Amino acid sequence: MAIQGLPESERTGFLFENLADTKGNSYNCRVATSVIAATREVYAMAMNCELDGIHDRWKQAYQQPQRPRLVSTGPVKEEIHVGDTLLQHKGINEFAIPISTNGWESLRVSQPFAGSQRTLTRESLM
Repeated sequence: MAIQGLPESERTGFLFENLADTKGNSYNCRVATSVIAATREVYAMAMNCELDGIHDRWKQAYQQPQRPRLVSTGPVKEEIHVGDTLLQHKGINEFAIPISTNGWESLRVSQPFAGSQRTLTRESLM
């Protein structure tokens, strides 16, 4: 969804709750987009700072990164498949992976590309 051409007062995020791919496969998850940086005010709120403090907040984050910490719970959906059961749920195709196709990318690449490629596991935090 391209929101850059809209005035900030008309920008909003989107939550997709009934996901399906081009083959009609449905997914048991939700995908949110444009929820953090729809406007500078929302972005500053997400960064926990005033509008004029966004740059300084990023500078601080790069200069003093916070170490990851293990928590017992969190607002996530956990899926664990190992060993012989790994492919019983369609493998990676079990999950909806957002792609970007807002139009102008087609001038640079010949096909859509993944818009969300980050996965954190307990092992990656160790």
